[in-house]
Amino acid sequence: MELNRHKIFLFILVFYHLLAIALFAKGYFPIKTNAEGYSTLATTPDEPYKLTHHCDGIWCGSNYTIPPQFGRLVIMVIDALRADFILNQQPRMQFVEKLINSRRALAYTVKTHTPTVTTPRIKSMTSGSIPGFSDFFGNMASTSLNDDNILSQFLRAKWNITFFGDDTWVKLFPKHFVRKDGVISFFVSDFYEVDNNVTRHVQPELKRKDWQVMILHYLGLDHIGHTARPSSPLVTPKLKEMDNIVETIYNAMEEQDRHTKLPSLFVLCGDHGMSDTGSHGGASYTEIMTPFVFMSPSFPRKFSASFSKTSGPSVQALPTQKQVNQIDFVPTISLLFGFPIPKNNLGVVINDLTNVSYNNELQSLRYKLRSYQLNADQLMIICKKNIASDSLWRQYQRIQQSHSEWLREYHQSNYSSSNHLIVKADHIINSYSDLLHTVSDKLISSLSNYDVYTMAVGLFLQFEVYLFLLYGFIRFRIFRSFPQTLPIEKLANSVAGFIFLICTSFILLIHLVLCTSINVTKSTLCSVSGIDPILILIAVCGFGYGVANFLCCLGSFSALARDCKTLAMTFLKLDAAFQFLSVSLIFHTFTLSSSSFIEEEHQTWYYICPTFFALVSLSFLRQYFLETRWGEILTAKLAPTSTASQDGKRRPRKIVTSSRYEQTTDFQSSYRSHGIDMADNVTNFEGRNVQPSKSQVNDLTANDTVSIWQAKKEILYIICILTCSRLIRSWNRTGDKWSHLPDVGDWLNM
Repeated sequence: MELNRHKIFLFILVFYHLLAIALFAKGYFPIKTNAEGYSTLATTPDEPYKLTHHCDGIWCGSNYTIPPQFGRLVIMVIDALRADFILNQQPRMQFVEKLINSRRALAYTVKTHTPTVTTPRIKSMTSGSIPGFSDFFGNMASTSLNDDNILSQFLRAKWNITFFGDDTWVKLFPKHFVRKDGVISFFVSDFYEVDNNVTRHVQPELKRKDWQVMILHYLGLDHIGHTARPSSPLVTPKLKEMDNIVETIYNAMEEQDRHTKLPSLFVLCGDHGMSDTGSHGGASYTEIMTPFVFMSPSFPRKFSASFSKTSGPSVQALPTQKQVNQIDFVPTISLLFGFPIPKNNLGVVINDLTNVSYNNELQSLRYKLRSYQLNADQLMIICKKNIASDSLWRQYQRIQQSHSEWLREYHQSNYSSSNHLIVKADHIINSYSDLLHTVSDKLISSLSNYDVYTMAVGLFLQFEVYLFLLYGFIRFRIFRSFPQTLPIEKLANSVAGFIFLICTSFILLIHLVLCTSINVTKSTLCSVSGIDPILILIAVCGFGYGVANFLCCLGSFSALARDCKTLAMTFLKLDAAFQFLSVSLIFHTFTLSSSSFIEEEHQTWYYICPTFFALVSLSFLRQYFLETRWGEILTAKLAPTSTASQDGKRRPRKIVTSSRYEQTTDFQSSYRSHGIDMADNVTNFEGRNVQPSKSQVNDLTANDTVSIWQAKKEILYIICILTCSRLIRSWNRTGDKWSHLPDVGDWLNM
């Protein structure tokens, strides 16, 4: 019965352990409510005020959400393209710089979101959403992107898309391309062939007229960064190669646009940046900043307002360079081509690319207002599903009302210019812009809004489980008995049941008080629907059980104090090396609460491991060559210094290994049978007057003896481990703190 009770108790601990993990994960992985399906023309809202009795120029009978400005799109992605490779004082892509300075291109510094790796960045650039941890688990069964995205919108409009480059695109969009050629991205030593396999398709594709979208993804620059770092002399020739490809594509577009109604748009961008060590994935400035360059021969006439209001984004003005988010690419491209914005987009249309120049200035303002209205309507739908949005919704309705009044006055004015309408339109545009950025920022921050209360409950529950396990393990190893916990069957007892009831009621009261506070109200544990109330009840019972056990232990305080004293004395009798290791592991656990220690965690292990092995070496040296060994004392009492063999020669006796931490539990019962406690100090045997028989000593030395040469060999092994550890540290400098120092890897590359 005793064993079954302990099994039940351990089973309950395992159950609460899993429950604690589930609660912590529920609070740590915020779940975003995505809109299902695809945006269509039917779901696109009309203008707030629309004439019904006659057509209105380009706005009448259109098959688009807004009049399109371009008819063809080329996207060129250069993997790991840092913003300062193009937008700095000394740009290394001369043709791109020429286009920017001649106002045939608009350039922006782009902020990406973590993790800065290719797959989530492609998802952000095509769907406008920010993949989170929950998205990773949701996509385990399928590698394809099922959310609404701009490529799906192109495909639904029966546009032909071609792709050449990183095969990640092929995995995400397996049925979208009429022609494709994916290259593998894992051969990081390949700097040229991986890009040549993409470039060989450029000229043939530019001569074809059966596609509307072409996507190129080059990997060579990323491979150079991983292998030789961004400061390598290989970077400049690679950027020059990319610049030549940009020139080839742009010149071909310029020639073709002379014979088409709508011009072409060419976008040069990077999926992410790279750190000074050539890596990416983190959140350093150079990793999250990458450029966007929108290029078109039609820019000087089509977007003249974008250049007239400002001096235009210039390469020489990096500190004041306009900054946008990577997800802003999605609504901008959708509106420029007249397609619906994907449902789960969180981006904001880029302001400069809504400054379309028409013959009538009011018509240009109408286009800009319509662009903001479509973006605001799409974001507000997501906002209602994910965050509290009453005040934002009222603000949106007020802006819609102002927009409707402006359109009514616009139609009544016979589309003639009016300063009043221009000023009013600018005011509405600013209101739209403020609302869009506020909603976008709130939605983005909601993806990292951790449920702190649920996480705290999971952590405390986990701590309680570990405390029970630790206390039980210590008692079992030292006293050979399980701890006297509050048994399940004794809960019916009047005293134990009363204590348990009081504890659970008090904890439930604390929960109710916290759930009525302002900061905790949004926690999922404060919900009264679904399975959450059941989880709360189980968690409260677990906390009540733990507190009741603690109170019962306080009732026998003297026994608890005796156990703690015995544990402390046992710890103090351990070898110094293991004392250091125990304290270091506890310290390392607390350092995981700091991001700086996590980023440089290897430095902690660089200190712990060599120090531990050094202490072990010192322990060997001290015990073998300086201290009196317990094996010599026992042997000296029962045998001469050396024994005579059958041939008459004297042989040196064997020495028992002196490392106390090598005395295993296999011999513990033998020592106790002679009155020797392993926990006692090893130099106390003479005072105990222990006189084991000669056969008993021979049995001990036969099981746990080692020659002096074996002892030296062990010390040599530890010295070799320390040497190898130091060699590994110098072989490759890990982390950002020491990355600037030369190492063996740099010498080999040279």
